[in-house]
Amino acid sequence: MTARNEALDTPITVTWKGKTYKVVPASKWTIEVLEAVEDGKMTYILRNVLEGDGYTRFRATQPLASEVGEFFEKVSKAVSPAGN
Repeated sequence: MTARNEALDTPITVTWKGKTYKVVPASKWTIEVLEAVEDGKMTYILRNVLEGDGYTRFRATQPLASEVGEFFEKVSKAVSPAGN
């Protein structure tokens, strides 16, 4: 499904803890996001790749550091060429 989303240039859906989030396809990430990936800045990346109010809704769950890492991993896998 991810390859198809990339080909269609459409958001990728990720579900975490019962909530659905839309993620910008990796092909549309800005240079700033790519640099943040290199630097390991998870919250910056999430703030910039979750569409609409996705980051605000995620942040409202008051995630612990380990949960931020889990969610980031799920988003990363969703946008990878291998998909979910």
